This record gives sequence, C-alpha cells and structure tokens, in this order.
Amino acid sequence: MMTPEMIKNPDEALGCFVEQTTGIVCANAVKESISDVLTKPERQPAAAYCMAWLQVAGGNSVLPPWVRHRFPEIPAIIRTLRQNPCGSSDCDYCRESHDPERQLTRFFGYPSFREKPQTEQKESLQRAIVLDCMGDNPVMGILPTGGGKSLCYQLPALVRYWRCGALSIVISPLQALMKDQVDNLVKKTGTLFAEAINGLQTPPERGEVFERIRLGDTANL
Repeated sequence: MMTPEMIKNPDEALGCFVEQTTGIVCANAVKESISDVLTKPERQPAAAYCMAWLQVAGGNSVLPPWVRHRFPEIPAIIRTLRQNPCGSSDCDYCRESHDPERQLTRFFGYPSFREKPQTEQKESLQRAIVLDCMGDNPVMGILPTGGGKSLCYQLPALVRYWRCGALSIVISPLQALMKDQVDNLVKKTGTLFAEAINGLQTPPERGEVFERIRLGDTANL
C-alpha cells in the first residue's frame, strides 16, 4: 500500500486513489476524472480530501461548509464518481449501486419490481421510474391506486442518500398519509433517516427535524 511519503508524481497519486477507493466509487470515472485533477497542483488537495471522505462516508456524512467554500469542486467530483453509471460489467461499484433490482432487494427485500402497470416497451413501469430517479433524471410518473407509487420515490431516495448524502423531499397533501409513509418506510427497511413535517407539530418538534436535516441524518422528508 502506498503512503503519502511514497507518492512522487500524478501517476502514483492516481494509483493510490484507485487503491483506496476500489469498490466504493466508479473505477472508470476515477481514471477519467481524477487523473486530470491530479495533474494540477492547485487541485490536488481537493482530490486528497475526496479520497479520505469517500473511505469513511455514510449517508449522513455531510461536507462541512468550509470544505465547500475552500474546494467548491469537491461535490461535483463526488457526484461524478458515485452518481453516473459507467455501464461497464467490470465496474463492481456501478454494477451494484446502479442496479435497481439489487438496491430493491437491499433495502426492501423484494426480488423484483411489479410487472404491471407496464411501459410502452412492455417493461415494469415501477422499475422504469425508479431507474430514472436513481439517475437524477426529471420524471413524471402516473400510476393507479395500488400500483406501487411509494416505492418509486422511496427507493431512489435511499439509494441517493447512501451514495452522496442527498436529501429527497416528498410533498403530500394529507398529514395522515405523511405519518403512514414514514412509519411504513421505517418498518420495511429499518431506516432511521425518514422524517415528516406538518402543521400539527410544535415548533420544537419541527426544529428537531430541521436539525437532523442539517446534520445529514435525514434522507427522506
């Protein structure tokens, strides 16, 4: 394993980055994006921080404000390494993290998505919506009652949270439905990162939720 004293040039630094982040980021994105960062001395600290952060980051790992101010490119680097699937069968991270079925089983324990309703291509509409949402694409999904709408935003919210600490906001007109959604999500997945805010809560109760959001302890609001 390389140590900081042993790294003498960008190629060695890239090798160290690859070694330290194998399996937790897209390997192809590392080679394409980090190699360019490491050739510029003024950008190398940002790469070093990303490498250190990625090794310990969980869903509630929030980048400190001073980091965003001093190294504004870090969030973009992390998104590139974790959010964009390369599509290569050789990349263990993308094959696992960007696979909707694997994430469905991981969080909800289901082996597959609902077969109906279907898209025009005769594929699961539920899966198609989840896949687009996992990729941060704008989506409008219209499903019938009982069609599995909740999972269409709950699963992408959990996936995006664990990838880069993203917060997903769900707007619902019914206060009772908000509570049911949170309670059911916690029951099904065991997650501790879902909260609801409504007019029945006291200011201190809402304040606790906002504090959890600030600390990165909430994924789905």
